[in-house]
Amino acid sequence: MGGGCRTTAIQTHEAPRQSSENSVQEGGEDQVLHRAASLYQGFRNNDLLKLKLFDDAQPEVISHQPGKGRYKGLLGSLLVKTPEGHICRVGSD
Repeated sequence: MGGGCRTTAIQTHEAPRQSSENSVQEGGEDQVLHRAASLYQGFRNNDLLKLKLFDDAQPEVISHQPGKGRYKGLLGSLLVKTPEGHICRVGSD
């Protein structure tokens, strides 16, 4: 799933949502919004935000994968389906 990240300058208030919708349709995940002029800060602030297109819900577990590497012998990840039909992987492989 996924595959790298893209950086896009946002010009309108609608652009982040449209970019997130495009990313999800391509198999990606949520967007991270970063204020261009901001510097690193070691705590949460409004210069770095995660944009989610849908609220968290109680998903249906479709399958599970065993852990790999340092997670060997443990549960790695779950493949889940949200009530809206979105399918995504949760956890670490």
